Amino acid sequence: MKKKRLPVRFHFDDPIFECRIFVSIGEPVDEWERRLDRLMCPDKSIVSTLYGRAFLPNGLKDCAVWFREIPGGGVAAHEAFHLTCHILTRSGITLSSSSEEAWAYHLSWVVRQIAKKAW
Repeated sequence: MKKKRLPVRFHFDDPIFECRIFVSIGEPVDEWERRLDRLMCPDKSIVSTLYGRAFLPNGLKDCAVWFREIPGGGVAAHEAFHLTCHILTRSGITLSSSSEEAWAYHLSWVVRQIAKKAW
């Protein structure tokens, strides 16, 4: 299988929760943050690890994720969970025993969307 050239940038739309998710893989993080300030808003929360970073704008459902390199399944799922938390809580859906299936389906959908273009 041919190795992907980095950086890879793409976005996908969530038709159910009506938001856009931006993805960057292998781009210098400071460049990505500047791009996000133009695309979304500078008022955002950042959840950061060594391998990935979730950008969660205050007041918006749109969000973004940055990966230092092509993510493995665990890293993709980890960052996708932050995105799912952001989108669903801003949509009024709190995590509970009656909503956990919606959360699980959304999480797996986000991971699949990232995987389609990342792997």
